Amino acid sequence: MNRFFKIRVIFGALFLVVMGFVGGVYYSSGAPIDTDISAEPRVVIASAVAAEGVVPEAEPEEYIVHYFRDIVDLREPEAIQPESVSKFKVAIIIDDMGPDRKRGFGVIDIDAPLTLAFLPYADRLPQMTKEAAARGHELMIHMPMEPMNPALDIGGIGLREDMDAGRWGEELVKAFSSFEGYVGMNNHMGSRLTQNEVAMDYVMEQLDERGMYFIDSKTISTSVAGEVARHAGLRVADRDVFLDHEDTLEFVRAALQKLEGTARRKGHAIAIGHPKDVTIAGLEEWIPTLAAKGIELVHASELVRVYEPEELDPRSDEIEEAVEGGVFDTYKEENEPVNLDVLPQSLAPPHE
Repeated sequence: MNRFFKIRVIFGALFLVVMGFVGGVYYSSGAPIDTDISAEPRVVIASAVAAEGVVPEAEPEEYIVHYFRDIVDLREPEAIQPESVSKFKVAIIIDDMGPDRKRGFGVIDIDAPLTLAFLPYADRLPQMTKEAAARGHELMIHMPMEPMNPALDIGGIGLREDMDAGRWGEELVKAFSSFEGYVGMNNHMGSRLTQNEVAMDYVMEQLDERGMYFIDSKTISTSVAGEVARHAGLRVADRDVFLDHEDTLEFVRAALQKLEGTARRKGHAIAIGHPKDVTIAGLEEWIPTLAAKGIELVHASELVRVYEPEELDPRSDEIEEAVEGGVFDTYKEENEPVNLDVLPQSLAPPHE
């Protein structure tokens, strides 16, 4: 009995030495090993040992497998996930949508999430805007407002400074009824009207009632539209770049590069373009390059936000009086024509 036990001990020790030697040779050779640890342990050992022509006895197999597993971890290490690429966000708003249907549908055909601002007086808007929404674009009202240049025609629906609040309301209702599915508004022209805080307060009140956001197109640097929208608690943003002041592809390309730089500096940026051949060509050339640059094209609604009170500049007393308790209430309730002589000087529009 003792002799038989000693033989088994010696055999077991020799087997362990052989297995250690085989494992070392096998791993150093770079030969493939079945590392599926979900399989029966005996399959793993058999595949490794058979390669060297050594077959263990059946009895010590389970012990050997667990011993082997303790020495060598057969599991593949978890793949290291690459760090997520920081995304700079940009939104492209295409203004003046509607009147030029050919180029307008050319814009709609762009396979990317654009924000399309439609002039409310354009013909057959419901059909065009419905198709734009179906293609994944966001819809805005491009509201005509009075410019500094009196020779410019704002169209059949629009806001002028010589209107009273009743007329402003009528024009806005026409715009709100021109098509469905819009979520925001920006100004078409408006270099004169967007400097008038009383008019802008009225506009923002109407947008707030409908849960809409506002983008200040900044057609003039002294526009107060964005600031009034912030004080009104609307989701708001300002335009950063115009894409197509000049009707050339080179200008559009340069403007898109400027947009990228602004987005990298701020984390996001908004550009405004128009349904022009050069703009469409520039966007189709530029959009496929964005992913490699870590830039994400998004709808304008992703870049607007509500501002906290501490982020806002305090409004002057004369503006608060005009809007809350004086001039503005008179216009709104009595429907009297706007009399610029009774406005505080800072509210009166500049004169040429």
